[in-house]
Amino acid sequence: MIGSNLFNIFLVVGTSATIAPMHIQGITPVDYGVFIFSCILLFIFGWLYKKRIISRVEGGLLLACYVGYIVYLLIHA
Repeated sequence: MIGSNLFNIFLVVGTSATIAPMHIQGITPVDYGVFIFSCILLFIFGWLYKKRIISRVEGGLLLACYVGYIVYLLIHA
């Protein structure tokens, strides 16, 4: 997970910024809230609830949260 994030930040974003300059926004309280909420939800689903097994329903809920967050970002962009 850390390697993927570093790859995306340094290579993908760096290459994109080289081609066309980008305007970067800061992290908002909504971003922090979504991050904390998703971490707590993942912890409950993966560790406490069923001993490291995430069911399809739980995965669907996590995916719905992700899609909702992306829609929120697109609406407020």
